[in-house]
Amino acid sequence: MNNPNDNTRQLEENINFLNSLSNQLAESIHGIEGDSGMERITASEVQTIKEILKKEDTAAAILRRFKTSSLSRSMDLPFAKETVGIVATLASVENDAVSRILSEYLGLANMLAIVCKTSEGVKSLEDPFVGGFVPNDPQKKLALPMPRLPNGECPEGFIDYAVNMIHLDHNHVSFVTAGGHGLRETLFYAHFSQVQVYKTRNDMMHALPCIHDGALSLDGGMMKKHGVFSFGSRNDVEVQFPLTPGLSDLPENLIQAEERLRQLQWEKTKVEADVKRELKLLDDLEGTSQGNDYLL
Repeated sequence: MNNPNDNTRQLEENINFLNSLSNQLAESIHGIEGDSGMERITASEVQTIKEILKKEDTAAAILRRFKTSSLSRSMDLPFAKETVGIVATLASVENDAVSRILSEYLGLANMLAIVCKTSEGVKSLEDPFVGGFVPNDPQKKLALPMPRLPNGECPEGFIDYAVNMIHLDHNHVSFVTAGGHGLRETLFYAHFSQVQVYKTRNDMMHALPCIHDGALSLDGGMMKKHGVFSFGSRNDVEVQFPLTPGLSDLPENLIQAEERLRQLQWEKTKVEADVKRELKLLDDLEGTSQGNDYLL
């Protein structure tokens, strides 16, 4: 019969090893970010954050204030580790027109939603699109089929699917769940599904036979999945996706760094899940909460 003390010692050794491995992965991630010059924030991102902070009583504004305070640097709070970010800050887009229409489609509540790795947040992150990615695309865009009219032609004015028109920065393109899935095929696919984007309302209307999950146009047209149209003037969208600087001509070393980050983030996520599992086993074995002393 196994000695309980031996089992406890083995679990403690496992936890210490996994914590050490997690720290090594964190250092590697930090090193790649520093070497590739990834830490930067644009004026457009600053504007998005300012608009979030104006919503003073929302959880999103409170989270942003906490993250920029000295308190966040001096306290190791579990909820901060479990937060991926605010939807409006998780992606950027090519221009103002795309930012306005995608942000309006999601609505203020969704733009201010906080995405977490656990509880309800993880449900949307573990229900992924399973159709694969565009080959050799550093942004991991989804391999969605081109819309086709009954005559087999692609509708005039079709630009892309909304889910593929967002740009994920290095932190978010490299983020993966424990199952190895990224934000585009989980969170943003859950929000946008296969919503199509067209140049004009007229283009969108002519494409109706091949629109199934809704559509948007850059001049303000909006059609929801259930067939409700919106063409009139609407209120300004207060919180919008920021604009992406220099989408084209990304240096090869940055593309490679983002791919490496994605792999390291996935490994770190899996290690953290292993730590939680070992802690649970230790708690069950000891019948106490002493295992919490080993939390990362």
